[in-house]
Amino acid sequence: MDKWILNEKELRWYKMFGLAKKFFEKYGNLEIPATFKTSDGITYDPNGVNLGMWLVKQRQRCNPESIRGKLLSSIGMRFESIKRKSISFEDGLTMVQAYIKEYGDSNIPYDFKTKDGVIPDEDGICLGAWLYRKKRKYRPDSEEGQLLLSIGVEFDDIKFVDKDTEWMEMYLVAAKYYKEHGNLNVPVGFITDDGLCLGKWIVNQRNYYRKNKLSEEKIILLNSIGMIWEKGKNTLNITVMCDQYNIDIEKNNFILKNKSFTEFKVKLSYLKDNHINIVDENGMLNEIFSMSSMNMKLKYGVSLEDLVNMYNKGKSK
Repeated sequence: MDKWILNEKELRWYKMFGLAKKFFEKYGNLEIPATFKTSDGITYDPNGVNLGMWLVKQRQRCNPESIRGKLLSSIGMRFESIKRKSISFEDGLTMVQAYIKEYGDSNIPYDFKTKDGVIPDEDGICLGAWLYRKKRKYRPDSEEGQLLLSIGVEFDDIKFVDKDTEWMEMYLVAAKYYKEHGNLNVPVGFITDDGLCLGKWIVNQRNYYRKNKLSEEKIILLNSIGMIWEKGKNTLNITVMCDQYNIDIEKNNFILKNKSFTEFKVKLSYLKDNHINIVDENGMLNEIFSMSSMNMKLKYGVSLEDLVNMYNKGKSK
């Protein structure tokens, strides 16, 4: 029977899992800031255990197929995918050349991942996606296009993209990130599995916004996925509005920390117009503030984009 007795380390894991489960049951997700401490799994407690950091480590280290991984999956755990490293044009060219030599053509499957261009490897570069983007970006008569042609790459049926189309493609990547993470706090060095520099793109959008180089349409689209334009100003505006509605900032900091002012404001407006409580009896913000756009659509019949269009352009319900 002794072999079934949990040791201290295992007991601690299940205790932390229990707190995570309580958080999930309350808020419907596990998108908790790394600084979130708690004693009950629901409210912030500076003297509690660091549940946020524990979850970060589980995402990075726990095998989704293990017993623990399946337990975490049952309460909505989002496991970290391996962040692919970007490669230079020259290194990509070398890998494509190796692929062509081995397989006889440049028809690389879009999701083919490799470290050498020949052997499939899930921890490698997504070479098919890399080549597809380069063929859309560089015309055959460009310097880069000529180099691709010289190693046997074919440009048949490739449609070259204009800047607006390219922007929309990156926007959809950002929207997917928001759907999965609930915010756009993307690390500047974040690269997607397809090798797209999403972190740098987000930074560029903030810079274009400050220089008045973004169209109103693009600003509205980014607002609809929780874009934070100026972090300092964002925090100040949220603080002022929390004071106005007697919202306990410290208690709800783990929710407010990753919210844009626009998202916070339109959700407040929606709750007010529909006579729904902004906070519960414990002073915790309504669940809508932690919901993804998709979950809002399912439960309330409106998405974040709907609310931005409804309230951020001076329209009433």
